[in-house]
Amino acid sequence: MSEVLSEKRFNEGTLLVGMTSFGFTLLLFPLFQSMAIAFAEQVIVHRPLNVVMWHKRLALLGAVSLPIFAVCLDRLCRRSALRISLRTVKEAAFVWLSIPVAIFFTGWLKLWLGIPFVILVGLALFSIHKDVKNEVDSPTIKICDLIIPFAMILLWVWFAGVGGYTYQTSDHHARNAILHDLISYKWPVYYNIDGGKGYVYYLFIWLIPSLFGKIFGWGCANFVLYIWVSIGVSLALLLTIFYVKADSKKQLLCVAAILIAWGGLDLLAQPIRDTFGLGGAEPNGIQYRPNTRILMWVFNAGVPTWVCCSLFMHIRKRLGLFVLVCCLQFTFAPVPFMGLFPIMIAAGILNLVVGVRTEGIQKTTRKLFNISNIAGAIIGVIFIIYYSSATDAQNAVLQIGLPLKDYNMGNIIRLLVFDLSGFGVFMIIIFDKYKRSRLYKLIGIILLIIPFFVREFTMSGSMVVLFMLMILFIEYMFTADKKTLRYQAALTILILCVFQAYSTALAPYVRIMRNSAVFPVVADNMKTVIAQDSVWDLSSTLADLEKPFFKVLAKPYQMDVSTLPLNVRNYQLLLKDDQDDVVHLFKGDGFYYTAQKGAVTIPLKGISLEKQFSIEAIIKPAKTQVRWAALFTSQATGNNHAFSLEHGDEKSDLWYLAYHDGGGRWIQAGSDFTFADDRWNYLVVNFDLENSRMITIYVNGELVSESQTPETCTALQAETLHIGWFGTSRNRRFNGIIQEISVKNNMLPVQQIGNNWDKIRKEVVPFNAETNIVSYLDSINDPRFTIFIAVKDECAVNMNNTIMSGLQALGLKEDLRGKIQQSYIAIIEGGQVIHETLAPDKTTALENAGVLKDGTTNYSLHSASLPSGNKASIIIDDSEYAVNWRGLNIVVYDNDAGRVVDSVAFDTWSRGLEAHRK
Repeated sequence: MSEVLSEKRFNEGTLLVGMTSFGFTLLLFPLFQSMAIAFAEQVIVHRPLNVVMWHKRLALLGAVSLPIFAVCLDRLCRRSALRISLRTVKEAAFVWLSIPVAIFFTGWLKLWLGIPFVILVGLALFSIHKDVKNEVDSPTIKICDLIIPFAMILLWVWFAGVGGYTYQTSDHHARNAILHDLISYKWPVYYNIDGGKGYVYYLFIWLIPSLFGKIFGWGCANFVLYIWVSIGVSLALLLTIFYVKADSKKQLLCVAAILIAWGGLDLLAQPIRDTFGLGGAEPNGIQYRPNTRILMWVFNAGVPTWVCCSLFMHIRKRLGLFVLVCCLQFTFAPVPFMGLFPIMIAAGILNLVVGVRTEGIQKTTRKLFNISNIAGAIIGVIFIIYYSSATDAQNAVLQIGLPLKDYNMGNIIRLLVFDLSGFGVFMIIIFDKYKRSRLYKLIGIILLIIPFFVREFTMSGSMVVLFMLMILFIEYMFTADKKTLRYQAALTILILCVFQAYSTALAPYVRIMRNSAVFPVVADNMKTVIAQDSVWDLSSTLADLEKPFFKVLAKPYQMDVSTLPLNVRNYQLLLKDDQDDVVHLFKGDGFYYTAQKGAVTIPLKGISLEKQFSIEAIIKPAKTQVRWAALFTSQATGNNHAFSLEHGDEKSDLWYLAYHDGGGRWIQAGSDFTFADDRWNYLVVNFDLENSRMITIYVNGELVSESQTPETCTALQAETLHIGWFGTSRNRRFNGIIQEISVKNNMLPVQQIGNNWDKIRKEVVPFNAETNIVSYLDSINDPRFTIFIAVKDECAVNMNNTIMSGLQALGLKEDLRGKIQQSYIAIIEGGQVIHETLAPDKTTALENAGVLKDGTTNYSLHSASLPSGNKASIIIDDSEYAVNWRGLNIVVYDNDAGRVVDSVAFDTWSRGLEAHRK
């Protein structure tokens, strides 16, 4: 071995071992980091501030050691003869783009459609393989020369938050929710709301990770996501390298650096705005996203767009692959495709004209209608049908952002500055080289037009053309005369781009590592796309089942019992209590919000309702209800019997229960009773259609309505129960929370109803679903609880007299009003305050630890305002329970049950005082 080293030569086996070791080190580094962080948290769980030290050290270790290791391995392997060719990269790009499409076909489409389409995709890939294989003189690059560029890409993706190993931007709440749902829901993804809704989104970047997640769990899914995205970015890098003909190590590094740094020149724009007194805003808030921001915010659309765009640059003059690449771009990112569409049309027409002139109509037609383009056309048609299912999504894209009448002199100057800094400078520098290029002209025209549309379209629709402009700019830098003034200007601007991009990219990490006691920050609060605090406009992502894609092409909707909220899945098991002969339609520890996120329909098959039965419900109506909003409705085919409890008048709290008599008439059986708004209510409806023929309604243990039914009302024959909506009208939905509904095959005695309400008030009414802070504080004011309070960031901005009265009712003495950004902790055990501390200033963090009166339950609290660490921690028996959200973090421990029964954070900085739970 020493002889080999002395001669600086390596055999193939040594090289392969080195490359393999390096590859595994790069790929497993995020996994090692995650395991090390978990270990550190477990070891020092009682000293939470020290955890951040481990996070920072690991982040620094990743940022420093990985490039050093890459440089060392590059030195060892620089004499390697292993090379990668453009042919291989093209094939790999087509495979990377096609596999998720094939998975979608098998997971979403009916098998008799999906399987032939998958075969068609396979035939297209085989055709591409034969076509690419016949290419002569395909350029190659030494693999060892790519080690450092690949390491740069891996670190870039890692620092962008993909996979959750470092800081994630707020958009990742929604991105992670998609991955959660793809893992936990059956495919196709249907949501059990409004009788079933299909999910419509460009979700292909997550399909392979979610497959691993279904088998190995959430952590594995994120790791595979990190690898999959890194492969995509690496393919875009390689395709760009081959297009610009970079051949030296210096040029390879330059391409990687420019790819990471590419973006507009805000450093140039801001001084111009200041000179004209224009401020910092562009007209309508428009912006062009730099590549780093794309990767941090919309990697699911950005990375496939880069791959398709760089691939399109290679094949745009080849008619045989043209349609497939464009349709794949539409599939992965339909909005960025709109920026490619004019270029695609122009290039397609030019290819046809040139082909007919040089090769004739017959040969050109054969090239156009080969298997690859046919597959691409079919893919395009299917996904046009798929995306058009969510009709509201189309309305939000191509809208004019700012009417022409609003373009005064200030807005015109702002727009000109935006164009100049966003792309104009680059267009001017490369003008001399590309002034006769049709592509160059189209890029300029598109980038001039796009800012007139809405902000979202400006950001996404510009991705393709900005990436093409980047490729042309790199090509210019490698071919221009280094001595010209134009080249020196280009180099200066490039240096500014790099400085701006890297400083912008590092800023979030520096801020988080400085201010937060938790690093990395993973944006994963939603857990599901249809969460109560969803950031989505669901109208743009949910589709009616009557839409052509879901009615004809997709696998039919079946209620996914495993994903129903509130343990609604129990209805299918028909869980019975033999003593009460009760069927729980749903009950559980979770809660089902029906106002906007939908209601559920439950079949009543197997439930035998005779002439005497009762319905129980625990509900919390909101203050506003639409007219005829239904709490629950039972229906049957034909004129069979049914019942419905509805809100009768939009101007009052009048509710009524109607009963269908089987003859086409609805009979009002109860009226003039009121549910308390924003409070929990216990509802009982007793049906006696055998003896007294009475329908009696009880609210919170009291009789509120009693109605005689006509003899035409006989035994119930309903087939379905709609909970939270009427069933035939989307608008008639109950606004509030439903905790439990059950049906019993007998009537509840009056005394039992009263006893149930007494028990519910104390034990069942779920304060752990309460979202009103004043009501919540009143609910937990009970000696059976131990209450832990810790402040994170800020608790005083919207701390009012009513909230302070609720805190003082618990026995607390400190007045938090006006105590801006001051840490605070408190412990109330069995109705007695055993600890309360308010920090004397903004920079002091607080800690407290001890043992409860039972002698076995340990606890530790930590509170840090924004200046002192920005964290809330409430640890009980070595488990963290704090939500760690801005404001008052409260954990409630049931002394009798010996367990935590709730953890909530009320955002007292926000005017809405929102409640956040894990």
